[in-house]
Amino acid sequence: FFGASASSGAFGLFATGYNSDISNIDALTDKYFFSGDTVIAGTNLGTARYAPGGAGNTTSGIIAAGSGVAGFGSPIATSDKYTYSGDTAISSGSLSTARIAVVGAGNSTVGLFFGGYNGSWLAVNDIYTYASDTAAASTGLETARSLAGATGNSTEAIVAGGAESGDTAIASSEKYTYSGATVTGGSSLTTIRDANFACGT
Repeated sequence: FFGASASSGAFGLFATGYNSDISNIDALTDKYFFSGDTVIAGTNLGTARYAPGGAGNTTSGIIAAGSGVAGFGSPIATSDKYTYSGDTAISSGSLSTARIAVVGAGNSTVGLFFGGYNGSWLAVNDIYTYASDTAAASTGLETARSLAGATGNSTEAIVAGGAESGDTAIASSEKYTYSGATVTGGSSLTTIRDANFACGT
């Protein structure tokens, strides 16, 4: 519950969160292979996290931010890098803002980590460059939100739904265009929804 995911193209990586006991967050990972529909345990991350964001490309996945303890009280900015070849997990670049309930998306060269919560709802966005393992602030969202869903392709990322200030579920979406690092309003979802997830082709 409230973990993060990334994908290599051959398998999906599911990481961290908690199961039946909210007081016991973990650093566990699972690899789900698309061919054969099999699941095996992966290498543990260096940091147990609750409600982080995930992004990645065909060589590695980045699991970033979240909370180092169960609940929303201790947001962190650090990240773990999971390299698919060799199944290694190491500490990597930190985001510019510590936060929980962040959502990730990305393309083959960069990952984006949008929004979140650190006592206030946030519109911040970090861009993580895979080649250098560095993160820097990028163009923020127009609406501060946490627990949104995000997906995208090689040219743009879509962030939709989630909760805005006051913990109110919303349906609005925003589009981040990699070329120019611009953010514009997108089409709203048909239903307001908080703690939603997204995927796409």
